[in-house]
Amino acid sequence: MNEQGIGTRLIAAFSTLALLVIGLLLVVFYISPQFIIEGVYKVLEEFTDRDIRTALGCTGTLFTLLSIIQICVSCFRMRKEQVFSFENSNGKVKVAFSAIEGFVRRRGMEIKEIKDLIPKVYIAKNGLQIKSKVILKSDVDIPSSTSKLQETIKNYVGDVLGINELTSVEIYVTKIAKSEIKRVEEDIK
Repeated sequence: MNEQGIGTRLIAAFSTLALLVIGLLLVVFYISPQFIIEGVYKVLEEFTDRDIRTALGCTGTLFTLLSIIQICVSCFRMRKEQVFSFENSNGKVKVAFSAIEGFVRRRGMEIKEIKDLIPKVYIAKNGLQIKSKVILKSDVDIPSSTSKLQETIKNYVGDVLGINELTSVEIYVTKIAKSEIKRVEEDIK
């Protein structure tokens, strides 16, 4: 079935309908500007009541929010559909960014010092760039752990995925997790 949810489809249908109505109004304005001006004037006379204006303002706000949500959903979907392509001896190969991120996450989680890892792949001028947010386990040597992770990611992406155009692997340590002993002591208190 289609990947889009019902909300996304409703927003798309509403957006299409709104564009159709606006397009038709512009065509009618081109044909008969006086007809549109008189119609707008009559409608505006009816909307002088405060309650009606409030309802229209709320409706307009809702439509604006729905449009912003649709734009964000579309941008997110476009981001996830990006691919990295390269040529090998048998032809062209395309690898989705989400696949690369999944590979990097699984490989990074094999390192014992890493508690959690969230990689993001970006296109740089000379190839790929991978930025990873990392939560380290407690009592680890941060410089050696992050260096080990960077080297592991670079080798893994090059060797297993066959992507040699990796320009940089950036690591952002977001948190250092508490040790299990400290957690047990805190739970007892």
